[in-house]
Amino acid sequence: TQMSRVQALSGGTAQDLEALRGTVLERGSPTQFSATQAAEGMEALALGGLNASQIVQAMPGLLGLAAAEQLSLGSAAGITTAIMNTFGISADQAGTVVDQLLSVSSNAAVGVDDIGKSLEYAGPAAAALGMSLPETTAALGLMANQGIKGSQAGTALGAVLSDLTANVQDGRVDFGAFAVDIYDAQGQMRPFGDILRDIEAGTNGMSDAQRNAALSSVFQRQSLRGVNVLLAEGSGKYD
Repeated sequence: TQMSRVQALSGGTAQDLEALRGTVLERGSPTQFSATQAAEGMEALALGGLNASQIVQAMPGLLGLAAAEQLSLGSAAGITTAIMNTFGISADQAGTVVDQLLSVSSNAAVGVDDIGKSLEYAGPAAAALGMSLPETTAALGLMANQGIKGSQAGTALGAVLSDLTANVQDGRVDFGAFAVDIYDAQGQMRPFGDILRDIEAGTNGMSDAQRNAALSSVFQRQSLRGVNVLLAEGSGKYD
């Protein structure tokens, strides 16, 4: 019954259904998940827009993500497909998305579930500016290390990006005592790590009063908290 739902949602043929069923039995049986749970994960992938062949490709990574993070397969699939849709990542790269999520989870004090919640808020703004998934999740990982996670981290990072771009003149942001290029000569946003590094360098050696004045000239309350957290962790850790 569950596989019939997956077939209907994914637009699969009878042949696709056999491939899906075989994947459920092959991938589900050696793991902590039952075949029915694996099929429910497939349903979530289908709801996220993946077709039958793409679901078969995505299942190994999805099972690994759910097992490693103690998530339900439905939650793991929902997080993965939402991220792929936000950042325009093709379905055949689902395994890469899973690897990147597990990477930031293992290198920062944050779980994949919290990263998913953060990306609901920060993902659209980051993707619109051309930031990649690793760039975005690295920033969220730094915030998590300072105790800012989930929707709070996503809101803070989104505010940082919004205030930066709102204050751009001729491709750069003026902080008073220094300026930082936000866009390159082609009008594309520079790597976020480079921008963070330039802000870090510009405030280096300043007194607390000077630093707060410089940052407050660009960042409002919500984003000021976010940028202070990022600077506290540092561009080296971001890299």
